[in-house]
Amino acid sequence: GNVIGSRGSFIPKIVKSLLSGKSVEITDTAMTRFWMTQDEAADLVFHAIHPKNDGNLLVYSGQSSTVVFLMDAIAELLGIEKYKKVIIGIRPGEKIHEVLALHKDEKGVFTSDNVLRMYSKDELKEKLLLIVRSIEKEHKNGSH
Repeated sequence: GNVIGSRGSFIPKIVKSLLSGKSVEITDTAMTRFWMTQDEAADLVFHAIHPKNDGNLLVYSGQSSTVVFLMDAIAELLGIEKYKKVIIGIRPGEKIHEVLALHKDEKGVFTSDNVLRMYSKDELKEKLLLIVRSIEKEHKNGSH
């Protein structure tokens, strides 16, 4: 999944495009992805390297959402009612829907309150708000 706020995250690109009034590129309106915060990604790594793990398969199990939902949530947080989406199409090797664990792997999944978290779409918006506000502040201050 995508780690919100990480260097590889595409959220800053969306925020900057929206704030600049530019269109936002999207591969496919049906595309879904799983999201996690940097803290959740770090938690997952710490659980994986913990001596008591014994090689168990660890899977972050958050709620997936469409990329369009994420873009709309960011636009809403920025107070932008309408923006242009440009569909660029799926790239080779990319999937419309991510799969975190196949059904056959479920017996091997180690669960912990710190690793297995489900988010409602409202909770995802709350987490996004903090990151979007930070990027918005940097943009206003001229930092890129």
